[in-house]
Amino acid sequence: KICSLVTVFILCYIDMVNSEIINANEKVNFSLPSCDFLIPLSLYVAKKCGLPINKILLGSIGYNSNIVKDFFLSTITEEDENDAISIFFEEEGYLFDPISIRGLIAQEDYYSDYEDNKTTVVLSLISPYLFARRIYKILTYKNELNIQKAIKVFVAGGKEIDKKVAEANKKAFEKYLTDRVTIAG
Repeated sequence: KICSLVTVFILCYIDMVNSEIINANEKVNFSLPSCDFLIPLSLYVAKKCGLPINKILLGSIGYNSNIVKDFFLSTITEEDENDAISIFFEEEGYLFDPISIRGLIAQEDYYSDYEDNKTTVVLSLISPYLFARRIYKILTYKNELNIQKAIKVFVAGGKEIDKKVAEANKKAFEKYLTDRVTIAG
């Protein structure tokens, strides 16, 4: 599994070079949640194999330790996650899940702590549609997002793969909504 992940990271890097996002051999950061150590370990192996990685940024809830020089650890609260999901959805139109958003927060924390102008790859690992109830609460709580808009986000999905996940969650999500609000047709 580590070899397949290293391959994915190499292909991601090549794609950024070919898309002229970065120059060949330019160092980049990778940012992700620390929920599974296999992915950071795979990034570390890719770095040791020669992939030009500057830092591996990890977002973690309530965990802090001394991390070796190749890693940066950001300790994150659930409120941090909720705020970041809501703000990023409003400003960018992209819906992060509560796990993957930790990588984005870690990137922001890293840039605020260190002067680093390197490109960062934020890994989005899980579909937000697997967290329908929590995402709905986040989107409708602070920003008073229209309930119909929230329904469209979950029922329609953003990408083809998300549509399949959204369809699988549709009944549970609609039941969750109808238990709490009346939806005008």
